[in-house]
Amino acid sequence: MNVFEKLLPRLQGKRLDPERLPGLPLEGIRLRVRPFRREDEERRQQWAKYSEPYFTKYNFTPHSREVNEISFLRLRDRLRLSVDDSSGQLVGYVSLKPVKNDPDCAELGICFAADQVDKGYGRETMELVMDWAVHALDLRRLVLDVDAVNRRAIRLYEQVGFRKVTEMWKAEDTPALVTQFRGRTPSPGFRWKKSQLQVLTWVMEWTPDLESGF
Repeated sequence: MNVFEKLLPRLQGKRLDPERLPGLPLEGIRLRVRPFRREDEERRQQWAKYSEPYFTKYNFTPHSREVNEISFLRLRDRLRLSVDDSSGQLVGYVSLKPVKNDPDCAELGICFAADQVDKGYGRETMELVMDWAVHALDLRRLVLDVDAVNRRAIRLYEQVGFRKVTEMWKAEDTPALVTQFRGRTPSPGFRWKKSQLQVLTWVMEWTPDLESGF
């Protein structure tokens, strides 16, 4: 059993304080990656919002304190990390979720506030987290899903070593997109099937080169 497998049940059972995750915080050149805290639920809901219809799916909607409390406890099925800039401002969020029947693999998710993109933060964060996943959590593979139309994200993932494995169509229920495409042929990368809007999604994976140390 690797470190990742051991940590998750302890987090879910509240027997492990997230602040005591091994190897954290991660210190980069401009960023600091640390455990996700309860107050981060509200902090990321105050992020600058995306206005382009496609990217509105990455906006965090403000909720009540009670709802945020439930969300914080419910998502203990994964490791959640916060990304702070040099001033201590929360600018990004990362999660590592277990993959069923594959204990050596985790599914990675990453997002940033709308006003924090195009600063190189994505690459710095990815490299910090990927190295930590291998050397602190004993993971041997990372996977992620990315919409084929999200070329900016795909470029980042390819730059840090992810490669496309397969693709599939997934349901897309972002209200702004459903409204935009209703009654007409969607843009490439989207389709209507049985009244359901779908988006073409890539599955990408990364396997570390252990001989080179990454």
